[in-house]
Amino acid sequence: IGRRPRYVLLDQGASCWQQARVSGNACSEICIPGLSATHFVSRGLRSLGDWHTVSASRNFDILRLDLQPATESLRRLLPGDARQQLPLHQILALRDDQQAGIPVLSSNADGSLTMAEALVPGERIRWVIRQSLAAGQEIQSLLQSAVNPENRPIFGIMFSCIGRGPVFYGGEDLDLAAFRSAFPETPLLGACGTGQIVFSPSGTQLFNSAAVTLLFEESHV
Repeated sequence: IGRRPRYVLLDQGASCWQQARVSGNACSEICIPGLSATHFVSRGLRSLGDWHTVSASRNFDILRLDLQPATESLRRLLPGDARQQLPLHQILALRDDQQAGIPVLSSNADGSLTMAEALVPGERIRWVIRQSLAAGQEIQSLLQSAVNPENRPIFGIMFSCIGRGPVFYGGEDLDLAAFRSAFPETPLLGACGTGQIVFSPSGTQLFNSAAVTLLFEESHV
């Protein structure tokens, strides 16, 4: 495949059957020649304020942000009903608005926050939170912007996080509804998993809690 763009759906603990037996290698891939794909990533994130500077850190723990205990700095940005029991599974830290977010693993007794990636003093981050309303609006806007009556896609593929779907949206799969609204006659394939890998000119990125939509068109040479 070389340098061709690659898009991957991950699913931890997935099982794969081959010839009526469980396969030890639960991986598969497909190359589609003669077609080009445009991708759209809906992260469904709402900003929780401005940028903050890491004042002190220890390995994967942020000790202080803007000279304040990291947990308290985050707590003050949350709505009142979320301040007592921090919804850490919904919160990410962004190094850059275009990059995948860094999950928060735990809030510790010393006021620090354990992150999935190490951050060093002087780095700047912005807190964001996963929100169903923001996710629904974002994917609808992204897919509507791709509509071109003169050049409709042949088919689409959607890699979605298992944390989205009807449970996330309160009973309706707004990701699927957004696709059907934008491309009512376009066939769609898809699956849910625990992570999505997306190609970009600046480097391949791993996303969580996202919906990645690929629109395939004929490549004209």
